[in-house]
Amino acid sequence: MRGIKPADARCQISRDIHEMFGKENALEAGIVYDTDGYVNDFDPRYKPGTYHEFIVGLRWFHNLQDERSDLYSRDGKYLGSRTGVDDEFRSGILEVNNTEADLTQGAFRQRAAKIDYNMDPDLAERVLGELQTASDLLAIDMMRGRDEGLAPYNEYRKLCGLPHAHKFFDLEDTIYPDKLEQLRRIYDGEIDDVELMVALYSERLIKGGWVGPTLFCIMARNLVEWRKSDRFFFEQGDSPTAFTIPQLNEIRVTSTAKLICNNGDSVDKIQPHALYNIGKGNELTSCEAIPGIDLTKWADPHCHSDVHKEEPNTSKNDDYWAGYYYKK
Repeated sequence: MRGIKPADARCQISRDIHEMFGKENALEAGIVYDTDGYVNDFDPRYKPGTYHEFIVGLRWFHNLQDERSDLYSRDGKYLGSRTGVDDEFRSGILEVNNTEADLTQGAFRQRAAKIDYNMDPDLAERVLGELQTASDLLAIDMMRGRDEGLAPYNEYRKLCGLPHAHKFFDLEDTIYPDKLEQLRRIYDGEIDDVELMVALYSERLIKGGWVGPTLFCIMARNLVEWRKSDRFFFEQGDSPTAFTIPQLNEIRVTSTAKLICNNGDSVDKIQPHALYNIGKGNELTSCEAIPGIDLTKWADPHCHSDVHKEEPNTSKNDDYWAGYYYKK
């Protein structure tokens, strides 16, 4: 089980990447592979680690976050909502009035916030709840980049294969014109002063995905590096401890929906594609009908045989240890 759980988690992350980057983009970048076999892509030239740009860039997903968390009953009845910033440091609230189960239902029933380049006011201005009267999360995200000493946005364009921009209108291939005009005024026409996080919040989305081209480039590079630097990655087949092909394909069957079914509080039905809204083709389905891992693929037939042959005694004779003791 120690091997299955990490592999299951990594497979879940791969599926979530499909939703975030788009399957075709993830396949082309080499983050995931469409195969029923092994993927032996370990490369000792790659080193495990996390880019500072990856950590800072993840803050872009604040754009997707709805600070209101809806509560639903098991039969889909709306019960109200809670504000996340007010509950952030009050985990005890989960134990009151079945809140944990109701929030779990809301986690897959509530629709995600729109990608509209606007951050929820509660999240943007009250991220620490009652611990701070006011805050500015966007400014904090920008300061993270400055504190890490990140290069200007223009440098990352070059690293990601985009042309170096000499004037602001050169950025129209990745940023909308109205946002470019705002950036030009803010940075007094100095294009090389534009910061990475500011530009990430302004980029157009890539085709088939939900992130901009530069953030996709940064995240894809780091994800590939994690994969190729791990000689024990769960899809590797050239290790004595590798999964068999049937075991590996069982792990690939798993899904976020099954994970919530197995671990969520009082969850007995869910949509098969849990990261998508409930709707036509993705209706609520009994958890029993959601495919999961068949653990019989890990069964050892020698452990379940009706006839057990007596193994020959290959240990040393009984007098060995006694003699060892007295010699000492």
